[in-house]
Amino acid sequence: MSIVSAARRLVEITDLVARFGADMGSRRGLLRAYREALANPASAELYEFEVKIRGERWPLRLRASDIFTLAEVLHEGQYRLESKIPERPVVIDAGANVGVTGVWWLANHPGATLHCFEPEPGNVELLRANVGDRPNVGVHGVALGAEAGTAELTLGEHSAVHSLVMQDVGTRTITVPVWRLDTFMAEHEIDRVDLLKLDVEGFEVEVLEGFGDRLSDVAVIAGEAHLDVVEADTFYGLLADQGFEVLWRRPASNPEENVELFEAARP
Repeated sequence: MSIVSAARRLVEITDLVARFGADMGSRRGLLRAYREALANPASAELYEFEVKIRGERWPLRLRASDIFTLAEVLHEGQYRLESKIPERPVVIDAGANVGVTGVWWLANHPGATLHCFEPEPGNVELLRANVGDRPNVGVHGVALGAEAGTAELTLGEHSAVHSLVMQDVGTRTITVPVWRLDTFMAEHEIDRVDLLKLDVEGFEVEVLEGFGDRLSDVAVIAGEAHLDVVEADTFYGLLADQGFEVLWRRPASNPEENVELFEAARP
């Protein structure tokens, strides 16, 4: 790790522990998780602690390796939106991982209805533990795509990089169910989606295609675009064709990944 990278990591750790650790015990737990993750970035050792967001305490059960996802959401503020969404929004979390973004949405929008989609069973178990017992939260252990059925999910070394399309992230695969979002919206009588969070490791276009005509009922999309898999002009051109304006886009924090963060909304 370079001196610059080490300095940035130290700032990240200090901020996350001091600003979001709910109490002394939780701060110690966060530090222990960081120590383990820095020694073994793929560590599956489990930690439990509480974070405080907007004055409310949120218990979390995470693997050590998930601490980096927690830092992306809380310290980096990846999902601090420019768009104004309703006080009681309908949120679809596509690629919900272990529920850190779910906690973020619920903390900032207590009246939200949240539909979480995550295909990897280990992630789903932690997702249920972290947000599954909250009112108005649905946890669905499936992938999303353009065609309903099943698909092969390649399991990465890190829980945040499992992919339906990027086979170089790992060597082991599992078969997972795939749903279309237009079907889900019809079956659950969802008339609008105020926010779509999109973090699906290269399957962005397929998830959007799965809305069919119902993409017109989505107001805001925020997430990641994996530009090693889909060309930027293709992805952002699709958003433009569907009536979205890209409010901002910037590289993800890891310079080795060709990934952009973005937010798009209807004017």
